[in-house]
Amino acid sequence: MKIRKKIALIVFNGVLLSSLLGALPIYQFIETEVLKNEFVKLQEMTRQSTSLISERFLESEPKLKGLAHIIESELDKPVQKDEIHAFYASMERNISGIWLNRQSIFNGKVEAGAFIPQATNENDDLKIQHLRIKRVIDIFGAAANKKREDVWFLSLSRGEIMFDKNDPNYVFHEKADADYRQTPWVTYGSPDINPNKEVLFTPPLFDPGNQSWMVSAVYPVYHAGQWVGSIGEDMQLSNVFAYIFEAKQLYAKSQHFLIDAQGNFVLAGQWQKQLESPTENTTFNLNTEPKLIALFHQKLTDTPQLLSNNIIVQNTRHIAIGMVLKPINWHYYLLVPVSEIMATIQELFFILCAMTLVTGLLNGGFIFKMTGKLVTNNIKILADQMERYSRHPQERPQNTLVGNDEISELAQLFDFMVNKIQSRDAQLSESLNRELRQQKQINQLQKLESIDRLTSGVAHDFNNILGCIYGYLDLTHFAAEDINQKNTDQEEIKTEILSNIEQMRSAAARAKNLIDKMLTYCRRDGLQKIENPVEDLHESITNTVSMLRAAIPKSIIFEISLLGTSEKIALSIDETDLNQIILNLFINARDALESQKGIIKLATNITTDLKDLTCLCCSEKIQGDFVEIRVTDNGCGIESQIINRIFDPFFTTKTVDSGTGLGLSVISGIVHNANGHISVNSIVGKGTIFRLLFSIEQTQSKIYLNAVK
Repeated sequence: MKIRKKIALIVFNGVLLSSLLGALPIYQFIETEVLKNEFVKLQEMTRQSTSLISERFLESEPKLKGLAHIIESELDKPVQKDEIHAFYASMERNISGIWLNRQSIFNGKVEAGAFIPQATNENDDLKIQHLRIKRVIDIFGAAANKKREDVWFLSLSRGEIMFDKNDPNYVFHEKADADYRQTPWVTYGSPDINPNKEVLFTPPLFDPGNQSWMVSAVYPVYHAGQWVGSIGEDMQLSNVFAYIFEAKQLYAKSQHFLIDAQGNFVLAGQWQKQLESPTENTTFNLNTEPKLIALFHQKLTDTPQLLSNNIIVQNTRHIAIGMVLKPINWHYYLLVPVSEIMATIQELFFILCAMTLVTGLLNGGFIFKMTGKLVTNNIKILADQMERYSRHPQERPQNTLVGNDEISELAQLFDFMVNKIQSRDAQLSESLNRELRQQKQINQLQKLESIDRLTSGVAHDFNNILGCIYGYLDLTHFAAEDINQKNTDQEEIKTEILSNIEQMRSAAARAKNLIDKMLTYCRRDGLQKIENPVEDLHESITNTVSMLRAAIPKSIIFEISLLGTSEKIALSIDETDLNQIILNLFINARDALESQKGIIKLATNITTDLKDLTCLCCSEKIQGDFVEIRVTDNGCGIESQIINRIFDPFFTTKTVDSGTGLGLSVISGIVHNANGHISVNSIVGKGTIFRLLFSIEQTQSKIYLNAVK
């Protein structure tokens, strides 16, 4: 991206960022103020709406008390002779023995229906009592003018007097065994529950047939000091609430919750359908909305109050208003989505953001044009000069920029840098020539040093072999002296001398082989022809260890553990190389014991299904089946910081006279030439374990499969 575009983008982003940083707190402040104002409006609307409900419930008290007073006055009057005839004239008994209105002359829109079951205490007084109550309710019900308003009387003898304009023939549909004496419509008038003769309201019930909620106001009726039944009126709440809470909404997505005094829901917001149509085995609850449940447990008053302006319901933020409805002590809650309240403000905010974006684009375009004219053109001239100099450093660039601005100063610094570069080039050329001469001298010295180390290594290995030869020469010399001094059996001495000579010839052969290997190492041809492969691993190890016994102090104990098998184990490795490996490992183990008492163990084994092992020489993963030669000592061990270097040529921790660092390097070459691997475990102060692993697939024999089995 060009610099003029970057500057324009910086300006645009700066304007946008500053606008957003300023707009966010402004929006939050506006939101707070708007919510405060809207709360006042919602509070007033809630107060007005709930006051209509309270008035509707309060109307029941004087109405029912007045009706009860009239009924009680009528019941206290003396019985007239014609009253029983009037009862029989207006009533008839059906086949179930229940007294009902004579259907031929009954008009339920202007009179109450009577349902009087046969009772054990049935007499004329009981019939006249129901007749008088019916006549009072006839007048009272006919005068009622409110929609869905009805009034009724329920006696302690199962009798019913019902004035219901919505269902005039209700009593004719009533079941013969209908009994409301244990329901709130009767018990709420009993002296036990209502000793103070107050108007009580039943819990709300949902009528699926009418799709409406109903609550009843109940008041007791007494005669001659005895409670004889309850009167009441039913109020269809659903239509009342629909009129109050839906027709006059400030916000269409408002939710209303109404909970009665027993904690039952009447209105449940967006869950209203679920409330009104529960399944047989489930009850309505809001357990999935714990914040809403917590809101319903807050203490309320009879004045609308703000409960929360940040309650989340169904992933939507709401403000919540609540109050208590008197006189029924029901709890009412109003939830309004904040997004609906702030919809207009959000539109204005988005318009402001769009205007800010346009302003930023205009400013960016203006700056893009001006920077191209005043800045980027000069930068391009300077960049062209630098590019020409990079292609043709022998040509000195001409500075054409003059002035006091930063770009002119940069051009002057570029001229100064060119002068410095040319001066440094000359000095660097001379320094490189000098370093080349010194490097040649160093390489020559390194070659001489390598030859010196190689010579020392050869001398060290020859000393080991010559030690064996001298040992057997001494044994031969002692055997010859025994012939002269003791006149022992010459055949036995001859056999011993021939054996010693054979061992010396073997040591000499190893010395010759060592010279061949050193020549191979010097020529770097890397590969050898196997002239004398190992045919019997255990026999080769036994011969080598018996030869080494003379070079190892008697204070060191040998422990040899060879794999028990009736068949010979062969390896794709020269027998002289195997002797060289065991010799070097035993000498190193001897030196690790520092000529003190200790143990050197040598063991062979068939190791199968190796997985979690890594070769210390080549760092490859060791996997598969292997013939293993393991050499263990309990010497000083190898420090962790140098164990990865022990196979490097000429690396040694011994003194100049004790070692050259070629022993383990030669072992690594022999083992890897046979496609083998080496694993080393060592603990300082406890000892070292060398594991030589030769792949079974690379062997010259099928013995290993039998050995594994």
